[in-house]
Amino acid sequence: MAAGGRVDEDSDEAGTHPGLVVQHATAEVFRSGPLPPPEDFAAYDHALPGSADRILRMAESDLASRIAGQALESKATSLAFLIMTVLQGLVPFAFLVAFVWLTLSGKSGLGALSACASIATVAPSIVIKVRNAFNRMGD
Repeated sequence: MAAGGRVDEDSDEAGTHPGLVVQHATAEVFRSGPLPPPEDFAAYDHALPGSADRILRMAESDLASRIAGQALESKATSLAFLIMTVLQGLVPFAFLVAFVWLTLSGKSGLGALSACASIATVAPSIVIKVRNAFNRMGD
């Protein structure tokens, strides 16, 4: 038989069934997800009573585990941002306190170094805020 559903003239089928046309249809279904299609779900339960309930519990457990993992990741990210925000505010303050203490104790060179460190720590934040303000004014 030739491709496309036609009968090859040289084949035996052409002699016994002149003008015979054979057609084939194929359907494929792809599913994605934790649960099988309803007909398969029922077949599982028919083959092994209670298995449909077990499959459903497994899917629910998997979903609960994913939700818990995402919640934990979200909490960890929030905690990291909180710690970084606090540290970003405390480090320049610590350098400023060191500047005042060193200057008052007569170590002006180290005090000046602490002042420079304080300014260098705060400067990037100030530059970012000023840029954002200018960008908003331009919009």
